[in-house]
Amino acid sequence: MPLLDERSEYHPGIYLAYSIHLNNKEMQYYCTYSRFFATIELPGYALVFRGNDYRAVPTLQMSPANRVPAVLWLVLPQDIDILNKLWRYPEVYQKETFPVNVGEKSYQAFAYVLQKKPNGKKIQLGRPSMKTYITIASGYQKHGFDRNILDEAVEFSRPLDPRIDLYPF
Repeated sequence: MPLLDERSEYHPGIYLAYSIHLNNKEMQYYCTYSRFFATIELPGYALVFRGNDYRAVPTLQMSPANRVPAVLWLVLPQDIDILNKLWRYPEVYQKETFPVNVGEKSYQAFAYVLQKKPNGKKIQLGRPSMKTYITIASGYQKHGFDRNILDEAVEFSRPLDPRIDLYPF
């Protein structure tokens, strides 16, 4: 297996992780060949959760005033195959490419973003499961990200029904 780092000629992908794969253990469990590259903030996007309440999944949403903390991973084709299955690409998530800067260098990174419904409408907002929240929060803590960004994403994604309590933690 070739050495995988930013100097290598052989790193077919830079994966931009903004949710569960901020967690190093989670990423290494699934993508054993991946290597940590850098932490960044993705400007112009917000983290949101979409789907059924307490089972909603993470995604990115354009938002000029916001930013999303992220980890860049160098990945090999076998890692990408696993990520495609995990994110149920292309049925549920689509791959999008984002320009990112690390130090003085610019790169293209890919991330998985939730698809819209077949009719073109966005899937409803909802809160993630406690397990998803804890997994993402541990990644925020590990990389020194501001957890308020995650908590604001959960609060923003809360259904607007006043009978539903705030997130229970």
